[in-house]
Amino acid sequence: MQTSRSLMVALLLANTGAAWAESNTANVQQNGGFNVVNLNQGSELSARNQADIQQSGSFLNAQVTQQNDADDRVRVVQTNARSAVEVNQVWGSQRLVDIEQRDGGYDRVQVDQGPGSGNATVVRQSGLRQDTYVHQDGGYHRIDIEQSSYAAGQNTLTVRQDGLNGKLDLAQHGDRQDLQVTSFGLRNEAWVRQTGEDSTTIVEQRGNDNYVGLKQGGERVDSKVVQEGNGNDARVRHSSSYSRPSTVDIAQRGDLNRADVNVYGVGSRLTLAQTGDGNGAAAIVSGEGNQLDLASNGDANGINAYYLGNDGQLKVDQQGDNLGVTAYVTGNASTITVAQSGGQHTADLTQNTAGNALNLTQSGFSNHAVISQ
Repeated sequence: MQTSRSLMVALLLANTGAAWAESNTANVQQNGGFNVVNLNQGSELSARNQADIQQSGSFLNAQVTQQNDADDRVRVVQTNARSAVEVNQVWGSQRLVDIEQRDGGYDRVQVDQGPGSGNATVVRQSGLRQDTYVHQDGGYHRIDIEQSSYAAGQNTLTVRQDGLNGKLDLAQHGDRQDLQVTSFGLRNEAWVRQTGEDSTTIVEQRGNDNYVGLKQGGERVDSKVVQEGNGNDARVRHSSSYSRPSTVDIAQRGDLNRADVNVYGVGSRLTLAQTGDGNGAAAIVSGEGNQLDLASNGDANGINAYYLGNDGQLKVDQQGDNLGVTAYVTGNASTITVAQSGGQHTADLTQNTAGNALNLTQSGFSNHAVISQ
Protein backbone atom coordinates (compact mmCIF):
# COMPACT_ATOMS: atom_id res chain seq x y z
CA MET A 1 0.00 0.00 0.00
CA GLN A 2 2.80 2.40 0.91
CA THR A 3 4.73 1.66 -2.26
CA SER A 4 1.68 2.01 -4.52
CA ARG A 5 0.78 5.37 -3.01
CA SER A 6 4.33 6.61 -3.37
CA LEU A 7 4.53 5.66 -7.02
CA MET A 8 1.16 7.33 -7.70
CA VAL A 9 2.52 10.52 -6.15
CA ALA A 10 5.63 10.33 -8.33
CA LEU A 11 3.55 9.91 -11.49
CA LEU A 12 1.26 12.78 -10.50
CA LEU A 13 4.23 15.06 -9.95
CA ALA A 14 5.75 14.10 -13.29
CA ASN A 15 2.53 14.61 -15.22
CA THR A 16 1.80 18.06 -13.84
CA GLY A 17 5.24 19.58 -14.41
CA ALA A 18 3.91 22.27 -16.73
CA ALA A 19 1.68 23.68 -13.99
CA TRP A 20 4.48 24.41 -11.51
CA ALA A 21 4.98 27.96 -10.39
CA GLU A 22 8.43 29.52 -10.33
CA SER A 23 10.92 28.07 -7.86
CA ASN A 24 11.96 29.71 -4.60
CA THR A 25 15.54 30.15 -3.38
CA ALA A 26 16.71 30.87 0.16
CA ASN A 27 20.34 31.51 1.15
CA VAL A 28 21.02 31.97 4.86
CA GLN A 29 24.35 32.58 6.63
CA GLN A 30 24.63 32.90 10.41
CA ASN A 31 27.79 33.39 12.48
CA GLY A 32 27.85 33.04 16.25
CA GLY A 33 26.03 30.91 18.75
CA PHE A 34 22.42 30.21 19.65
CA ASN A 35 21.19 30.96 16.12
CA VAL A 36 17.94 29.53 14.72
CA VAL A 37 16.57 29.20 11.17
CA ASN A 38 12.97 28.22 10.44
CA LEU A 39 12.31 27.88 6.71
CA ASN A 40 9.07 26.82 5.02
CA GLN A 41 9.19 26.56 1.25
CA GLY A 42 6.84 25.59 -1.51
CA SER A 43 3.22 24.80 -2.13
CA GLU A 44 1.24 22.35 -4.18
CA LEU A 45 2.05 24.40 -7.31
CA SER A 46 5.79 24.96 -6.93
CA ALA A 47 8.91 22.96 -7.66
CA ARG A 48 12.71 23.17 -7.77
CA ASN A 49 12.94 25.08 -4.52
CA GLN A 50 16.42 25.53 -3.07
CA ALA A 51 17.53 26.14 0.49
CA ASP A 52 21.18 26.78 1.39
CA ILE A 53 21.89 27.33 5.10
CA GLN A 54 25.35 27.85 6.60
CA GLN A 55 25.76 28.29 10.33
CA SER A 56 28.91 28.54 12.45
CA GLY A 57 29.01 28.55 16.22
CA SER A 58 27.50 26.49 19.02
CA PHE A 59 23.90 25.67 19.86
CA LEU A 60 22.70 26.10 16.27
CA ASN A 61 19.29 25.04 15.00
CA ALA A 62 17.99 24.74 11.44
CA GLN A 63 14.48 23.58 10.58
CA VAL A 64 13.43 23.25 6.94
CA THR A 65 10.06 22.16 5.55
CA GLN A 66 9.40 21.79 1.84
CA GLN A 67 5.84 21.10 0.78
CA ASN A 68 4.41 18.87 -1.96
CA ASP A 69 7.02 19.69 -4.58
CA ALA A 70 9.53 18.07 -6.93
CA ASP A 71 13.26 18.56 -7.63
CA ASP A 72 13.83 20.44 -4.38
CA ARG A 73 17.27 20.86 -2.80
CA VAL A 74 18.25 21.42 0.82
CA ARG A 75 21.84 22.01 1.89
CA VAL A 76 22.82 22.69 5.49
CA VAL A 77 26.36 23.15 6.83
CA GLN A 78 26.92 23.59 10.56
CA THR A 79 30.30 24.12 12.20
CA ASN A 80 31.06 23.50 15.89
CA ALA A 81 29.12 21.66 18.54
CA ARG A 82 25.64 21.11 19.95
CA SER A 83 23.73 21.82 16.78
CA ALA A 84 20.56 20.36 15.28
CA VAL A 85 19.08 20.01 11.79
CA GLU A 86 15.55 18.91 11.02
CA VAL A 87 14.34 18.55 7.42
CA ASN A 88 10.85 17.51 6.43
CA GLN A 89 10.07 17.05 2.77
CA VAL A 90 6.41 16.24 2.30
CA TRP A 91 5.16 14.33 -0.75
CA GLY A 92 7.50 14.74 -3.71
CA SER A 93 10.11 13.18 -5.98
CA GLN A 94 13.70 13.75 -7.12
CA ARG A 95 14.58 15.69 -4.00
CA LEU A 96 17.98 16.02 -2.32
CA VAL A 97 18.93 16.68 1.30
CA ASP A 98 22.64 17.34 1.91
CA ILE A 99 23.73 17.94 5.52
CA GLU A 100 27.22 18.39 6.93
CA GLN A 101 28.10 18.92 10.59
CA ARG A 102 31.79 19.67 11.05
CA ASP A 103 34.05 19.60 14.10
CA GLY A 104 31.09 19.14 16.36
CA GLY A 105 29.77 17.09 19.19
CA TYR A 106 26.35 16.33 20.63
CA ASP A 107 24.80 17.15 17.27
CA ARG A 108 21.51 15.83 15.89
CA VAL A 109 20.09 15.29 12.40
CA GLN A 110 16.54 14.25 11.55
CA VAL A 111 15.33 13.84 7.97
CA ASP A 112 11.87 12.71 6.82
CA GLN A 113 11.29 12.36 3.11
CA GLY A 114 7.67 11.57 2.47
CA PRO A 115 6.09 9.38 -0.23
CA GLY A 116 7.64 9.83 -3.63
CA SER A 117 10.36 8.48 -5.88
CA GLY A 118 14.05 9.09 -6.47
CA ASN A 119 14.78 11.06 -3.29
CA ALA A 120 18.26 11.17 -1.75
CA THR A 121 19.73 12.05 1.65
CA VAL A 122 23.44 12.64 2.26
CA VAL A 123 24.76 13.24 5.81
CA ARG A 124 28.35 13.73 6.97
CA GLN A 125 29.13 14.18 10.66
CA SER A 126 32.43 14.51 12.51
CA GLY A 127 32.70 14.66 16.28
CA LEU A 128 31.42 12.96 19.41
CA ARG A 129 27.93 11.71 20.23
CA GLN A 130 26.32 12.45 16.90
CA ASP A 131 22.72 11.33 16.45
CA THR A 132 21.17 10.82 13.00
CA TYR A 133 17.72 9.55 12.04
CA VAL A 134 16.52 9.27 8.42
CA HIS A 135 13.16 8.00 7.16
CA GLN A 136 12.28 7.57 3.48
CA ASP A 137 8.96 6.43 2.06
CA GLY A 138 8.55 5.41 -1.59
CA GLY A 139 10.81 3.89 -4.20
CA TYR A 140 14.22 4.31 -5.83
CA HIS A 141 15.59 6.29 -2.90
CA ARG A 142 19.21 6.65 -1.79
CA ILE A 143 20.78 7.29 1.62
CA ASP A 144 24.50 7.99 2.11
CA ILE A 145 25.64 8.66 5.69
CA GLU A 146 29.10 8.80 7.26
CA GLN A 147 29.89 9.44 10.91
CA SER A 148 33.49 9.79 12.07
CA SER A 149 34.90 10.51 15.49
CA TYR A 150 37.95 10.07 17.64
CA ALA A 151 38.17 8.03 20.87
CA ALA A 152 34.74 7.29 22.36
CA GLY A 153 32.49 8.64 19.63
CA GLN A 154 29.21 7.27 20.99
CA ASN A 155 27.44 8.11 17.75
CA THR A 156 23.97 6.83 16.84
CA LEU A 157 22.66 6.21 13.34
CA THR A 158 19.09 5.08 12.65
CA VAL A 159 17.67 4.58 9.15
CA ARG A 160 14.21 3.46 8.03
CA GLN A 161 13.22 2.86 4.40
CA ASP A 162 9.75 1.99 3.11
CA GLY A 163 9.42 1.08 -0.55
CA LEU A 164 11.41 -0.61 -3.28
CA ASN A 165 14.79 -0.35 -5.02
CA GLY A 166 16.24 1.75 -2.21
CA LYS A 167 20.00 2.08 -1.70
CA LEU A 168 21.80 2.65 1.60
CA ASP A 169 25.50 3.45 2.06
CA LEU A 170 26.31 3.87 5.75
CA ALA A 171 29.65 4.24 7.54
CA GLN A 172 30.68 4.78 11.15
CA HIS A 173 34.29 5.26 12.31
CA GLY A 174 35.09 5.48 16.01
CA ASP A 175 34.25 3.81 19.31
CA ARG A 176 30.92 3.05 20.98
CA GLN A 177 28.92 3.39 17.79
CA ASP A 178 25.32 2.27 17.39
CA LEU A 179 23.86 1.69 13.92
CA GLN A 180 20.36 0.41 13.16
CA VAL A 181 18.71 -0.10 9.75
CA THR A 182 15.12 -1.12 9.05
CA SER A 183 13.80 -1.52 5.51
CA PHE A 184 10.43 -2.69 4.21
CA GLY A 185 9.87 -3.54 0.55
CA LEU A 186 11.50 -5.14 -2.47
CA ARG A 187 15.02 -5.12 -3.89
CA ASN A 188 16.50 -2.80 -1.28
CA GLU A 189 20.28 -2.67 -0.80
CA ALA A 190 22.22 -1.84 2.36
CA TRP A 191 25.99 -1.38 2.47
CA VAL A 192 27.23 -0.89 6.03
CA ARG A 193 30.78 -0.27 7.31
CA GLN A 194 31.66 0.09 10.98
CA THR A 195 35.12 0.33 12.57
CA GLY A 196 36.05 0.90 16.21
CA GLU A 197 35.47 -0.59 19.65
CA ASP A 198 32.33 -1.49 21.60
CA SER A 199 30.06 -0.92 18.60
CA THR A 200 26.82 -2.56 17.43
CA THR A 201 25.14 -2.93 14.06
CA ILE A 202 21.56 -4.15 13.58
CA VAL A 203 20.12 -4.57 10.08
CA GLU A 204 16.54 -5.76 9.55
CA GLN A 205 15.01 -6.21 6.12
CA ARG A 206 11.44 -7.35 5.52
CA GLY A 207 10.52 -8.16 1.92
CA ASN A 208 11.89 -9.99 -1.10
CA ASP A 209 15.17 -9.86 -3.04
CA ASN A 210 16.92 -7.60 -0.52
CA TYR A 211 20.70 -7.37 -0.09
CA VAL A 212 22.93 -6.64 2.92
CA GLY A 213 26.67 -6.09 2.69
CA LEU A 214 28.17 -5.61 6.16
CA LYS A 215 31.81 -5.04 7.09
CA GLN A 216 32.79 -4.65 10.74
CA GLY A 217 36.19 -4.36 12.38
CA GLY A 218 37.41 -3.58 15.90
CA GLU A 219 37.14 -4.83 19.46
CA ARG A 220 33.89 -6.05 21.01
CA VAL A 221 31.92 -5.28 17.86
CA ASP A 222 28.59 -7.07 17.53
CA SER A 223 26.35 -7.41 14.50
CA LYS A 224 22.85 -8.74 13.91
CA VAL A 225 21.17 -9.26 10.53
CA VAL A 226 17.53 -10.30 10.15
CA GLN A 227 15.94 -10.88 6.74
CA GLU A 228 12.33 -11.95 6.37
CA GLY A 229 11.09 -12.80 2.89
CA ASN A 230 12.25 -14.66 -0.20
CA GLY A 231 15.44 -14.49 -2.22
CA ASN A 232 17.40 -12.33 0.23
CA ASP A 233 21.20 -12.13 0.27
CA ALA A 234 23.45 -11.37 3.26
CA ARG A 235 27.22 -10.99 3.01
CA VAL A 236 29.09 -10.27 6.23
CA ARG A 237 32.79 -9.60 6.82
CA HIS A 238 33.64 -9.35 10.51
CA SER A 239 37.00 -9.04 12.27
CA SER A 240 37.92 -8.43 15.89
CA SER A 241 41.13 -8.22 17.92
CA TYR A 242 42.71 -11.02 19.89
CA SER A 243 41.75 -9.64 23.28
CA ARG A 244 38.10 -8.68 22.70
CA PRO A 245 35.58 -11.28 21.43
CA SER A 246 32.63 -10.31 19.26
CA THR A 247 29.34 -11.82 18.09
CA VAL A 248 27.66 -12.19 14.70
CA ASP A 249 23.98 -13.20 14.60
CA ILE A 250 22.21 -13.80 11.26
CA ALA A 251 18.62 -14.96 10.79
CA GLN A 252 16.96 -15.53 7.42
CA ARG A 253 13.29 -16.53 7.31
CA GLY A 254 11.88 -17.44 3.92
CA ASP A 255 12.79 -19.34 0.77
CA LEU A 256 15.91 -19.38 -1.40
CA ASN A 257 17.93 -17.08 0.84
CA ARG A 258 21.73 -16.87 0.71
CA ALA A 259 24.29 -16.09 3.39
CA ASP A 260 28.04 -15.64 2.94
CA VAL A 261 29.92 -14.96 6.18
CA ASN A 262 33.60 -14.47 6.95
CA VAL A 263 34.63 -14.01 10.60
CA TYR A 264 38.11 -13.45 12.04
CA GLY A 265 38.81 -13.17 15.74
CA VAL A 266 39.49 -14.85 19.05
CA GLY A 267 36.70 -16.18 21.24
CA SER A 268 34.07 -14.83 18.87
CA ARG A 269 30.72 -16.46 18.08
CA LEU A 270 28.81 -16.79 14.81
CA THR A 271 25.15 -17.83 14.85
CA LEU A 272 23.35 -18.42 11.55
CA ALA A 273 19.75 -19.64 11.34
CA GLN A 274 17.82 -20.20 8.11
CA THR A 275 14.15 -21.16 7.99
CA GLY A 276 12.53 -22.07 4.68
CA ASP A 277 13.21 -24.11 1.56
CA GLY A 278 16.28 -24.15 -0.64
CA ASN A 279 18.49 -21.84 1.45
CA GLY A 280 22.27 -21.82 1.18
CA ALA A 281 24.94 -20.76 3.67
CA ALA A 282 28.73 -20.48 3.47
CA ALA A 283 30.78 -19.60 6.55
CA ILE A 284 34.54 -19.18 6.99
CA VAL A 285 35.86 -18.56 10.50
CA SER A 286 39.53 -18.09 11.34
CA GLY A 287 41.26 -17.46 14.65
CA GLU A 288 41.41 -19.15 18.03
CA GLY A 289 38.62 -20.35 20.31
CA ASN A 290 35.76 -19.29 18.07
CA GLN A 291 32.31 -20.91 17.97
CA LEU A 292 29.99 -21.50 15.02
CA ASP A 293 26.33 -22.38 15.48
CA LEU A 294 24.62 -23.07 12.14
CA ALA A 295 21.00 -24.19 11.81
CA SER A 296 18.64 -24.75 8.89
CA ASN A 297 15.02 -25.82 8.99
CA GLY A 298 13.42 -26.72 5.65
CA ASP A 299 14.04 -28.68 2.48
CA ALA A 300 17.13 -28.99 0.29
CA ASN A 301 19.20 -26.58 2.38
CA GLY A 302 22.98 -26.66 2.15
CA ILE A 303 25.70 -25.50 4.57
CA ASN A 304 29.42 -25.14 3.82
CA ALA A 305 31.52 -24.33 6.90
CA TYR A 306 35.28 -23.88 7.20
CA TYR A 307 37.10 -23.34 10.49
CA LEU A 308 40.76 -22.32 10.41
CA GLY A 309 42.36 -22.29 13.86
CA ASN A 310 42.65 -24.07 17.19
CA ASP A 311 40.16 -24.71 20.01
CA GLY A 312 37.15 -24.12 17.82
CA GLN A 313 33.59 -25.42 18.10
CA LEU A 314 31.43 -26.05 15.05
CA LYS A 315 27.79 -27.03 15.57
CA VAL A 316 25.32 -27.78 12.77
CA ASP A 317 21.63 -28.59 13.28
CA GLN A 318 19.55 -29.40 10.20
CA GLN A 319 15.90 -30.46 10.22
CA GLY A 320 14.05 -31.40 7.04
CA ASP A 321 14.67 -33.40 3.89
CA ASN A 322 17.57 -33.51 1.42
CA LEU A 323 19.82 -31.42 3.62
CA GLY A 324 23.59 -31.35 3.20
CA VAL A 325 26.55 -30.12 5.23
CA THR A 326 30.22 -29.84 4.33
CA ALA A 327 32.51 -28.98 7.24
CA TYR A 328 36.29 -28.61 7.13
CA VAL A 329 38.36 -27.89 10.24
CA THR A 330 42.09 -27.33 10.34
CA GLY A 331 43.60 -26.77 13.76
CA ASN A 332 44.11 -28.60 17.03
CA ALA A 333 41.65 -29.40 19.83
CA SER A 334 38.58 -28.51 17.77
CA THR A 335 35.10 -30.06 17.91
CA ILE A 336 32.50 -30.75 15.20
CA THR A 337 28.94 -31.58 16.27
CA VAL A 338 26.35 -32.29 13.57
CA ALA A 339 22.70 -33.31 14.00
CA GLN A 340 20.53 -34.07 10.96
CA SER A 341 16.89 -35.08 11.17
CA GLY A 342 14.96 -36.25 8.10
CA GLY A 343 15.72 -38.27 4.98
CA GLN A 344 18.48 -38.36 2.38
CA HIS A 345 20.94 -36.21 4.29
CA THR A 346 24.61 -35.90 3.39
CA ALA A 347 27.45 -34.99 5.74
CA ASP A 348 31.04 -34.51 4.57
CA LEU A 349 33.21 -33.78 7.61
CA THR A 350 36.98 -33.29 7.68
CA GLN A 351 39.34 -32.59 10.59
CA ASN A 352 42.85 -32.09 9.33
CA THR A 353 45.00 -32.12 12.50
CA ALA A 354 45.28 -33.86 15.87
CA GLY A 355 43.42 -33.78 19.16
CA ASN A 356 40.00 -33.13 17.63
CA ALA A 357 36.56 -34.58 18.41
CA LEU A 358 33.59 -35.26 16.12
CA ASN A 359 29.97 -36.11 16.92
CA LEU A 360 27.48 -36.92 14.15
CA THR A 361 23.82 -37.84 14.58
CA GLN A 362 21.61 -38.67 11.58
CA SER A 363 17.95 -39.55 12.07
CA GLY A 364 15.86 -40.84 9.17
CA PHE A 365 16.54 -42.91 6.07
CA SER A 366 18.99 -42.97 3.14
CA ASN A 367 21.49 -40.75 4.93
CA HIS A 368 25.14 -40.64 3.90
CA ALA A 369 28.21 -39.60 5.92
CA VAL A 370 31.83 -39.17 4.84
CA ILE A 371 34.28 -38.53 7.68
CA SER A 372 37.99 -37.83 7.55
CA GLN A 373 40.21 -37.32 10.59
